[in-house]
Amino acid sequence: MTDDLRALTWITADLARRLLREPQVVRSLLWPIALVPLTLMFTVFGFVWLEGDWPVAVQDGVDPAVVAALEEGGFQVARVPDARAAVADGGFRSGTDGETVYAGAIRGRVLQVERVLREHRGASWKVAEPPPPKADESQGGRVMGVIGVLFVLFGVVFGAGMVARDRDDGTLEAQLALGVRRWVHGTARWIAGTAVLAGHYLLAMAVLHAILGIEDPLRVGRNGLAACAGAVAIGLFVVGRAGLKSGFSGPLASGLSIATGLAAAGAALPAVGRLLPVASLLTASTGWLPLGGALGLGAVAIALFTFRSARA
Repeated sequence: MTDDLRALTWITADLARRLLREPQVVRSLLWPIALVPLTLMFTVFGFVWLEGDWPVAVQDGVDPAVVAALEEGGFQVARVPDARAAVADGGFRSGTDGETVYAGAIRGRVLQVERVLREHRGASWKVAEPPPPKADESQGGRVMGVIGVLFVLFGVVFGAGMVARDRDDGTLEAQLALGVRRWVHGTARWIAGTAVLAGHYLLAMAVLHAILGIEDPLRVGRNGLAACAGAVAIGLFVVGRAGLKSGFSGPLASGLSIATGLAAAGAALPAVGRLLPVASLLTASTGWLPLGGALGLGAVAIALFTFRSARA
């Protein structure tokens, strides 16, 4: 038994190292991590372009009190001979002659310029102050669930691909010749695939938590770990005796169909999905039952690998 555990440790470490040294694997796992920051970055750039700190064209002769009120409201003021012409030419997003607000489009910042003018003139009504932004940490958990589905698809590929790759290049045959029990090889592949996948999932969760915030990150982490372990197990379950050069697309398609079916069950039937690995990503599950289910699924996949694939 000691030899089996020692072999399990070394084979698992070698498989994880090989996964992390493959550029395609690293790029595919880093892409979901970069997806949220890149999306937010482009969103901020778009917002700045549309609603950014564009200066307000103020026509010469406008009451200095209006100019002071605009500056107190956070606006940059630019003096122009004709505010309407300045906005019409596209050089400014908004402008005023002290009586009228000119704008290329009616947006929040333009309405705030109108509010300043109405306050100065003592109008009977004025535009209300915008409500402060709210931090909704539950949104981060939902986004992480969607990202987790991407990791699940990678996990199926990992589980099936490690077996098919090693069978084609002779690595699996050489490992089976070792004087250890055959369950070691399926277990090593399941643990290695799960560890690499879950490590990147937790990194993605840490990045998202730093940007948006995640409500109850331990719960989200448990569901993610269950999904990663379950996805790799599905890959081991469906690969059978396939290799990259002989009938790999069929088992891979089956595994991806199972994974996406579980994810769809989580979205369509939350009461059922919260109990299952992968499906719980899109529910409010505590993650404990899916984690137990993923361990059971892993045990079944290892047994099938041992008696069906490893004996091929």
